[in-house]
Amino acid sequence: MRLAHVRRKFVDIHRSQGSPLAEEAIGRIAQLYAVEKEARRSSPDRRTELRRAHAAPVFDDLERWLAMQLTTISGQSPLAAAIRYTLNRMDRLRPYLDLGILELDNNAVERGMPAIALGRKNYLFVGSEAGGKAAAIAYTRIETAKINAVDPHSWLADILARIPDYKITKVDDLIPWRWNAERSGRTVTEMRPFLRFGRTSISGDAILKSVVDDALGEFDFIISQLGKFAVPASSP
Repeated sequence: MRLAHVRRKFVDIHRSQGSPLAEEAIGRIAQLYAVEKEARRSSPDRRTELRRAHAAPVFDDLERWLAMQLTTISGQSPLAAAIRYTLNRMDRLRPYLDLGILELDNNAVERGMPAIALGRKNYLFVGSEAGGKAAAIAYTRIETAKINAVDPHSWLADILARIPDYKITKVDDLIPWRWNAERSGRTVTEMRPFLRFGRTSISGDAILKSVVDDALGEFDFIISQLGKFAVPASSP
């Protein structure tokens, strides 16, 4: 469930009707986002700690307040529909309070989708199931570079040229933040950020270890499948 969807319903009602109850609901939801702002770029454990201490009381109070307001307004009103929509989804949202790896919404993911949609429109299809898997690998590599402040083109051009003769026991050195550290002259500890899914911060080493272990094979797979990403020029 996305809290952003919930908030949008109240925002639309407030804009169209000037409802003070909708405005208060927006303010209460904003308190949850304020906690997320404080927790941003923290470790999952720290995020959980902050959420339990500061977001959980707001969340519980929001749920009680919405249930109470529902008894005071017309059940046929748009505001009542928005409140019911929210209450029916609170249980699905609640786990984020205890799991620091979860997000309050998936806005960051949605912001990353236009590039994929544009590519899909340009090449129409990926050719096969294998081509789809190759595309997923390529997108993952590119987005991982971006969120680690690494230029994807420069990174891929360099590591694809180096991989054929690179020792598999040192392939970890090619993950974006280590690659960046090598070129900046800074230590890996200084350069290693948290791998972020949206605003969620998760240790990159923990998440990508299993990926980089077979990176050689995956990149070979990408190269062999790249031709399937585009429609040939001679195609009608």
